[in-house]
Amino acid sequence: MGPPGQVAPSSQGSGGLPTSGPTVGGVPVGPPGVQSADSQAALIQLVQELIHNKHRERALLELSKKREALPDLAPILWHSYGTIAVLLQEIVCIYPLLTPPSLNAQSSNRVCNALALLQCVASHSIYIHF
Repeated sequence: MGPPGQVAPSSQGSGGLPTSGPTVGGVPVGPPGVQSADSQAALIQLVQELIHNKHRERALLELSKKREALPDLAPILWHSYGTIAVLLQEIVCIYPLLTPPSLNAQSSNRVCNALALLQCVASHSIYIHF
């Protein structure tokens, strides 16, 4: 594994060649359970963007949108340096906005996306233990 905040892709890229087919937020998506090297690299890039506050809101939105289409999302989130802490930080940061009520739509969407990603990790079959 590389420096903190980076995840090594599990497969080689395709030389940066664009792929044709459906995309969600610029990330190529294929049939459920099948990911191209390009979509894997784009997924890892979005997860890395969670660490940087400047790009976090967009990364939260894009990852939340495509959490159902990306079967590797939960393990990548769990094993990426700092991502679970970032998701928890997003949740804790809105508590002061609850009393008195001053939560705006942007903050609400941001925390909902963080909760959706945590739920994705919590409900993944790898992490459910009886």
